[in-house]
Amino acid sequence: MALRWSVSDRWQQQTLTQRSSAAALGVLLLTGAVYGKTMSSSKTDLLVKWGRDRISIPLPDVSITLTALKKDLADRTGLAINQFKLVHGGAVLKGDNPVSAYGLKPGSTLTLIGSATPAPTARDTSVTKPTLPRTQEGVLVTIKTELDHVHDKIHPGLEKFLNTLAPAEEAQEPRMVNPSDEDLQQEHARLGELLLQSLLRLDAITPESEWEDARKARKAAVKEVQSDLDKLDASWKASRATVPAVQTGPAHSTKPKSKRRR
Repeated sequence: MALRWSVSDRWQQQTLTQRSSAAALGVLLLTGAVYGKTMSSSKTDLLVKWGRDRISIPLPDVSITLTALKKDLADRTGLAINQFKLVHGGAVLKGDNPVSAYGLKPGSTLTLIGSATPAPTARDTSVTKPTLPRTQEGVLVTIKTELDHVHDKIHPGLEKFLNTLAPAEEAQEPRMVNPSDEDLQQEHARLGELLLQSLLRLDAITPESEWEDARKARKAAVKEVQSDLDKLDASWKASRATVPAVQTGPAHSTKPKSKRRR
């Protein structure tokens, strides 16, 4: 009898230990302590898109500052704070205000732009600088030049990609020819990077406060490029949702049932 109780006690203790370990792992996942290329997010998290990676960050308090959020991201990505920028709603987040001041709340989505390669400095002679005079007309020309680049260089590829993702009954030309899933993933990443880089260049344009026309033109340009980026991501997400799931259950037989013999 003593031996039987001993075995029972050991089984109960092992069961409790396994349950405790599972609960601890669940807490780690919910708090974001377990981090990988893709993390499960909840309605209380911020979702940060970084290239193909998705980072979920708990946001228990919207009064935390932008600097604190960027420090958290720096720890998770291994990037220095000055090596990346955060984009939300078509604007690059600047300053050190509470995140609520930027319209961020649980469930919001941010885009992280940056890499471990240091950005070129002002003294970098390999970077060509605009030679236009610092006037409102010059700034307007710079904004128009950037939009022309988006229209001429990015939009054709974007249109072809979106047509390729569209359902068969809505498909239009031009389309990609027999793309593999890897081809689609690479094209999605390429177009997203091009649009994000355009957003950064527009953000670097700083019209004077009294240049109302230039400020409106810059805002409209940022809104247009951000709309292209949102359209790209929405179409990609919709196309992923329609991918047929692999059937894991037993397949239903299509053979006719044999008649029972009398």
